[in-house]
Formats: sequence, C-alpha cells, structure tokens
Amino acid sequence: MIARYYAKYVDKIAADRGVLAFFKWWLAGLALQILLLLPALPLLVVGTVLREDAGGSVAVFGFLASFAAARVFLFAVPCARVAARKGLGAPWAWGAGGLVFGQWILAVAACLPPRRPAEAAA
Repeated sequence: MIARYYAKYVDKIAADRGVLAFFKWWLAGLALQILLLLPALPLLVVGTVLREDAGGSVAVFGFLASFAAARVFLFAVPCARVAARKGLGAPWAWGAGGLVFGQWILAVAACLPPRRPAEAAA
C-alpha cells in the first residue's frame, strides 16, 4: 500500500513542470518533512534535556537517523527517479542533491521540462 502511494508521489512530481510546480513541490516537501519528523521530535527534546547523560546522545543520534531516513525517503529517491523519467541526466547526482538540499532539489526537478523529445510531445 505504501509503495502504491509512493509511486503516485513520484508520478505527480515527474508529471509537473513550470514555476508553479517549483513552489508547489517546495511547500509540499517542507510540509511532508515536518509531518514525517513529528513522531521523532520527542527524541530531540529528550536529547536536549539529558545533555550530559548517554541517553541524551542516543536520543539526538536517533533523531538524526530519523531525519536522514526522512530525507532519503522524501527527497533522495524521488529526485533520482524523477531525473531518470525526465531524462535530466545523472539520476544519482539528483538523488545526492535531494539528500543534501531536500525540498529545493525536489522543486527544481519538478519544475524542469523533460529532456526526451518523446515525453515532451506526450
């Protein structure tokens, strides 16, 4: 079930283009990242309260791990798949950009037109 919604998420990003798509997917990426990280927020709170204990380190590293997983799930993999579908070149580079820059690269990938003539005519 999650795979079906994930495929639909990538399909909608790949089908979009233009300036409006940039702002739409930038805001959607930001909102989805916040929603996905809300359950992990208590880890950050516990980590800041227990600064000198080992539990604080574990909590902060747990939050950072969930943050990295959210970036991969929401931005790195979709950016690579959208770049491959639109023929933007080097999907691995788009995926790395999605991991580092998040919703910014997602929005850029969404707003660019496809580079393949067959997809541009469709």
